[in-house]
Amino acid sequence: MKGQLSQDLLDEIDALTSSIGEDLVTVNEGDKELKVTITVALDPSPKTILISAEDDYRQFETLQLPPVELHCRLSTSYPLEQPTTDVASIWMPTLMKEKLLCCLDEIARANTGYPVLFLCYETVKSFVAEMGIHEIHIDSNDFSQQHKLRPIELLKLVREESERAEMSAFLAQCHDCEVSPLTCLADNCESSASQTIIIELLGQKEFDRYEGILLKKALEKMDDMVTCPRISCQKPSILSETTEYLATCLVCGYNFCTACYRLYHGVDPCFGTWGLREVTLDEYLLASQEDRMKMAL
Repeated sequence: MKGQLSQDLLDEIDALTSSIGEDLVTVNEGDKELKVTITVALDPSPKTILISAEDDYRQFETLQLPPVELHCRLSTSYPLEQPTTDVASIWMPTLMKEKLLCCLDEIARANTGYPVLFLCYETVKSFVAEMGIHEIHIDSNDFSQQHKLRPIELLKLVREESERAEMSAFLAQCHDCEVSPLTCLADNCESSASQTIIIELLGQKEFDRYEGILLKKALEKMDDMVTCPRISCQKPSILSETTEYLATCLVCGYNFCTACYRLYHGVDPCFGTWGLREVTLDEYLLASQEDRMKMAL
């Protein structure tokens, strides 16, 4: 099949990678078929899932199941010929996997002649979500048989991958430009993750950045507080109740003008706004369009 990929197929793969991320799609081109592997990152479960092995004493709870790998083999006649699909999962029981494969086969047959890669991806996500999984007993599935793992060994692996998937979800939330407090992954649950857990997942450097952005956003909502413009400080500063545009940092004592963020200059006009101090990336991302234009001066 090398060199025989149609433009429609290339466009379909490009659309898929653009939609879910390049790191989640792998394409291997063979002589007679194209093998596409899609890593399906699952949505957090709205309720806790209990995963156990051998006996009830060896178990753990999670809201985030590890991803499922979707394997699609496409012939040179695709999409006129439906793809061959398979799934690989370290946690999925054999019976559930068989049901999922039946759903994928129905999707492929019902859409013969049309692109189905994204439909198959969506089918895997919705299938797991609609199963309403509350408990999984790890005994023997295709993955454990293939890798000759005992139930307790498989349970340990599932736990590690669940924690890794949960960390990925937190990282995605943390790196979003619209940073918000990291909360429980369950729907309609607003309890915040503890500081210890966040530091363990993100590391001290990312945690400090996360805390700084949350503080800045909180200060922006306060009418009488702003952030100290000193790069080495960036702590809360209080606005003067009697003098317009005057603010004083509560930590370093720096008096500055809230219009230009330089040393307070009384009735003298501001000299530009951002030109004499370094602007951080976080500060730029959180600034209004008007302030961004001023930063560029």
